[in-house]
Amino acid sequence: AIATAPARMYSTDKPAFSVEVCKESEIGDGSPGMKQVKFGEFPVLVGRTADADRRLFAIGGKCPHFGLPLAGGQIAGQRLRCPFHGACFNLVSGDIEESPGMDCLPTFKVSVRASDQMVLVEGTPPADGKFVVQRPLAGYQPEFASEHFVIVGGGPAAAAAADSLRQEGYRGKLTVLSADSVPPFDRTKLSKAMAAEPALLRTAEHYAQHDIELMLESRVESVDPAQRTVEFQSKNGRVVLPYTKLLVCSGSSARQMAVDTPQRGVFYLRSPDDSKRIHAAGQGADAVLIGSSFIALESAAYLVANGAKSVTVLARDPVPFKALFGEEAGKAARRLHESKGVKFVIGELQSFASDAQGGLSGLKLKSGDTLPAQLCVVGIGSTPNTAFLPAGLLAGGKPGSPLVVGPDLRSPSDSNVFGAGDVLGYGHWQTAQTQGRLAARSMLGKPVRQPLATFFWTLMFGTGFRYTALAAGGDGRPSSPWKRAVVAEPKEEFKFMTYLVGEADQVVAGVAVGAGPAPVVLANLLEKGQPVDLKSLV
Repeated sequence: AIATAPARMYSTDKPAFSVEVCKESEIGDGSPGMKQVKFGEFPVLVGRTADADRRLFAIGGKCPHFGLPLAGGQIAGQRLRCPFHGACFNLVSGDIEESPGMDCLPTFKVSVRASDQMVLVEGTPPADGKFVVQRPLAGYQPEFASEHFVIVGGGPAAAAAADSLRQEGYRGKLTVLSADSVPPFDRTKLSKAMAAEPALLRTAEHYAQHDIELMLESRVESVDPAQRTVEFQSKNGRVVLPYTKLLVCSGSSARQMAVDTPQRGVFYLRSPDDSKRIHAAGQGADAVLIGSSFIALESAAYLVANGAKSVTVLARDPVPFKALFGEEAGKAARRLHESKGVKFVIGELQSFASDAQGGLSGLKLKSGDTLPAQLCVVGIGSTPNTAFLPAGLLAGGKPGSPLVVGPDLRSPSDSNVFGAGDVLGYGHWQTAQTQGRLAARSMLGKPVRQPLATFFWTLMFGTGFRYTALAAGGDGRPSSPWKRAVVAEPKEEFKFMTYLVGEADQVVAGVAVGAGPAPVVLANLLEKGQPVDLKSLV
């Protein structure tokens, strides 16, 4: 069921005009030699690749993820890494090679005129002005009806896998089973823009156009590997669906508190409906966030700026993210929140207090204190959604444990089962989306290589925290434990880089508070798979 994909053209079919953009002497190899120029009204990056080929390139200058400029990106070989969120693009083809993002960059014909060494860029800017292109997608063909790939999940891994299967030429049946009520969306925005409509990764029309059967509000209840069937509860009743290959990217669920909760006022954030209810409940309320996770602190940042009377974070550790980011970056996160009016209380919950109507009235702590609250958001981690899978596919053979896969994202217990994203025990948007794309290739028998460096970020009060690590498992933590945190100079209160250092002064991870290229530079160094000496960075 694999057909040869048509030739991919990321510029339009025929060049409409040619523009003289600069002298050849103005560009060079790699990031230092990359130059942003204007092609009509659109930014284009021109330069040469940082490898032995020194390929001349001209590529779109805005990242398809959020439309941010790529001019400060870092080149390694023939790849450009976005300076904001770490997405990677091939400078020759425009392909997205690492997420976040679903789309590719346009590439343009580029040449050097012999008579005067002027660099010429040829092509046509897109009419919609988005400067984003999609790889061509194949569609279903009846002669491949015996092939049926089923994807369980409705998150970034599922969306990336569905697109990638069609982009790689798969023409059999393709079904996506999602428990959500809307097509796959950007879940990272739920804690940052609670009142907004979900930002869809692809529209329902996109799935229909490319013969991807998207079944929403479909909760999978069991998988039978011997019969190769998935049993699920749909909007129209129970269904048993056969598959030839199965991709499990069912994500994770918020970890629940082991205490009795009131009828109203306590929330876990997972869906667009959850975020809208939290926004509504937060208006004029005393809000308490349990935990110092990304979900908790991002929600605190949103609520204090959007109508809450007071916002308090209840945490066990006085320094958020200390184990992951190190003490200085963790302290900066806390100071940032406190400067905006968020209070921190160090302690543990004993029980919830309710009013006469069954609503939340406060949190009783083990210390004996009580925090007044009409809204509580619990952010204490997540657990993989694997209850529907046979125990033999899971870590340790234990129900509720992560799905086990090999480096090719295929289950070692069943060659027809694959996995990607949070269901593997990871918890990062970029990793999930990249793994979805790679799992699609693996399902088609194509070689895959997982990134050596992981990259993720958070944004609170307009200040970014960008983290990268050499993490062979993809879970965001360094594959080698770090022993000390070194803050590089210059250092400002909310703008600095921390390097996390392991044995023999080798850098295994790093986190940047605020803007700057340091985490992107480090990610490219870690991706080479070679030791990164601290002295080379500070």
